This record gives sequence, structure tokens and C-alpha cells, in this order.
Amino acid sequence: MKIKRFLSKGFFCIFCFLHTLSADTAAKENLSNVQSDKPAALQPWHLLGKNISEAFWGTNTFFHLGAFATTATMVTTHADRKIQDYFIENNPLGQPFAFAMLRLGDTTSVILGLSFWGFGSWYDIPVLATAGAAAVQAVAINAAYVQTLKLITGRTRPGETNRDDDFFPGWQERVDNFMHRMSWPSGHTSSAFAFVATQHAFFPNEKWLPFIGYPIAAAIGIGMIEGDYHWASEVIAGAVIGTVIGYTTGKNFRTEYDRRKSLDRSEELRPANKALSFTVAPTVANGRYALSMVWSW
Repeated sequence: MKIKRFLSKGFFCIFCFLHTLSADTAAKENLSNVQSDKPAALQPWHLLGKNISEAFWGTNTFFHLGAFATTATMVTTHADRKIQDYFIENNPLGQPFAFAMLRLGDTTSVILGLSFWGFGSWYDIPVLATAGAAAVQAVAINAAYVQTLKLITGRTRPGETNRDDDFFPGWQERVDNFMHRMSWPSGHTSSAFAFVATQHAFFPNEKWLPFIGYPIAAAIGIGMIEGDYHWASEVIAGAVIGTVIGYTTGKNFRTEYDRRKSLDRSEELRPANKALSFTVAPTVANGRYALSMVWSW
């Protein structure tokens, strides 16, 4: 009888041990699955109001005012005219370079942003999709703002005889010479800087990105001067405006993406803890053996 009791108690303890071990293993597997889950990607319309507000408010207001002030200074001192004359007379980079930068700045930022967003969404890469969505939104905000400024200021494009201080003409003059009065600031430059700044802010740990992206954007801006498409002050203003809008948008998208990632993990952990389960354990009291079962959900 003692041997039978001993064996039965032994098998009982082994059963309880194996059951507990399997429960712990399952819990660890659930935790590993939770940690590998991906957060939902953001779309180009997310955070739109927040980004528009913050891109033009607070500290960023001073950058926009700085863009206006820089232009005013360069116009007053006729630095714009002097820089333009130098490029017209010396043609240091050549018209092929200027035309290439013009074509590069046309739609590259939009195409890259849409490509990142579409590719990331199609292949379920949320971080890439969100980065693309941020770029699309930043370029769109920048384009709307820049076009508005062009319509308001009505500055004439550069040329050998055009005045560098020709701002705010009458409406009839705007209508008669519409395409040549859409100059301030440079849309090509601002769009390029908006895209690069967005990616720089969204991927802060990619140290190589600003060293590659910003020089390319700057090259597009210089090409606008070389090709006589924009005054130098317009390129500077475009670079400032695009960087402010792009960096603000990229930073906010990154913050929201990280928040969703941590939120998804915490929410996924709760169902695992609330799932119906039980644990069996032996108990000994007053020389008697018993079986205890604990349910959890």
C-alpha cells in the first residue's frame, strides 16, 4: 500500500509540474508574439490639423518671418540682382545642370512619398508606409502654402532686365503676365527640402540621411538660380519654409507611430492575461494530500 501511495503521489506531482511548465511555455510564446506585432501605419491625412498648426505656430513662426526678412534684406541691398548677374555672366554650373535640377525637382518628392507609402502598405511595412504618408502630407502642405504666397506676392521671375524688387503688382498686371509672376518662393526648392526634412525627422537614427538628402535639395535650389528660374532669395526662403514644414510633419508622425507601437503591445498583452486558463497544484495539510485548481481570466 505504501508503494502504491508513493507512486500515485509521484505521478501526481510529475503531472502538476508538467502542466505548470507547459502553461509557462505558452505564456512566453504569447509574449513573443505580442512583441513582434506591428503597429498600424498612419495615412497621409492623419495629424493634418496638428501639423498645419504647429508648422506655422510657436517657434516655427520665427523661421517663416526669417524667410520674409531675408528676402527683404536681399531685395533692399540688391543682393538678388548681383547674384543673378553673376550666374548670368559666368554660368558656373551650366544650363544642362540647371535643366536637370529643374526636372529633378518637378515631381520627385511626390513620387518618392507616394512610392514609400504605397510600397509599405502593399508589403505590410508600417514604418515605411508611415514615412511615405508623412512625406506626402508635408509636400502637400508645402505646395498649398507656397502657391498661396506666389499668388499674394506676385513677384516677377528673374531675367537680365527684370527688377528684383517687383512685388505686389496690380491684378490686371498679374493676369496679363500670370506665369511670370509666380516666383516667390521657389516651389522646387521648398518641395525638395520638405521631403528630406520629413524623412530626417522620421528616421532620426539614420545619421547618413541628412548628409545625402540636404545637399541634393540644395543642388536643386542652386539649379534654380543657375537656370534663371528663381532669384537667390526665393531659393533661400523656399529652403527655410520646406524644412520647417517637413521636419514638423515628420517629427509628429514619428511620435504618433511610436505611441501606436507601444499601445498595440500593451493592448495585446491584456487579452493574453485575461484568457481563460487554470493551474493545478498539489497541497499538503495535516498529513493529507489534496489537489488545488486556480482559474484565471
